[in-house]
Amino acid sequence: MMKSVAAKPLRHGFFLTEEELRRIFDCLIQQMKRVTKDSPPVAYFVISYKNGVIAKVESIDEVLSQENVGSSAIQALIIKITDKEEKEGEEPSASIYLGFVKADEEYEDYSMRYRIVGDDRDWVFITSSQLDERLSRIKKIGFNVSLKRHDIGMISFMIIAFSFLFGMLMSMPIRNANLLKTINNIEELYNSHKITDPVKIILTIEKSRTEFESFWYFLNQFYFWIFPCTATFILILLIKYKSLFPLYNFYWGDYISLYDKKQARVKYIVFGIIFALIVAITANYITIKLGIGK
Repeated sequence: MMKSVAAKPLRHGFFLTEEELRRIFDCLIQQMKRVTKDSPPVAYFVISYKNGVIAKVESIDEVLSQENVGSSAIQALIIKITDKEEKEGEEPSASIYLGFVKADEEYEDYSMRYRIVGDDRDWVFITSSQLDERLSRIKKIGFNVSLKRHDIGMISFMIIAFSFLFGMLMSMPIRNANLLKTINNIEELYNSHKITDPVKIILTIEKSRTEFESFWYFLNQFYFWIFPCTATFILILLIKYKSLFPLYNFYWGDYISLYDKKQARVKYIVFGIIFALIVAITANYITIKLGIGK
């Protein structure tokens, strides 16, 4: 008999709490009972820990009783439900596979995936629809920062280098304006007969031109630093994004207090950094406008 299959991989993040995990599991069990009317469904869980250990448990209470922090932090969780015991050479007539994984830690393309197999097409369709609805409730918007260190280093170097180049280009109109201002001042001095020596005029203009074209001139410009500093700040946030704003969360056990404390600290840190950056930019801008330090 031909079997019906519903399979879907998902890339978005998840915030899986104890309550939502129980609801998802109960939903799948109830659906499987529609197939196994005479015998109870067979279910088990496979847990992958941060230290590399993989454990198989048969109770959802065992899953939720895990420490879930440090080396015992859960990296992946698989739920497998069948209509009967799996035997070698004999496939169950109905099965449900549901997997959650911290894609950024394991370098996986998908954070969630499921596969539902059954003889009844309507049952497969209804089960997948109910599961989609449940998974949408734990969905967390974000992006997967799973780049390797070498890739992060290369990308960071390129972004900072281009930001310096862009800052230098943005500083050039200011340089040209300052050079033109110097030439106009010299012209006024010449017209007022305060400077009459042509050689002195030429030397003054050339010295000003050399000064404005020097690298040290760019180092003192506001726009030369604002873009690299902003790019560096954004890069640090992106690199630390995974730890500051975890996209994949198994929210139970000791991880609850760890996550809550981290989020409380993050709010103060981000606010402090943004405030300090605004103050520094404003102070630098005012200093340049007032001509202090020239």
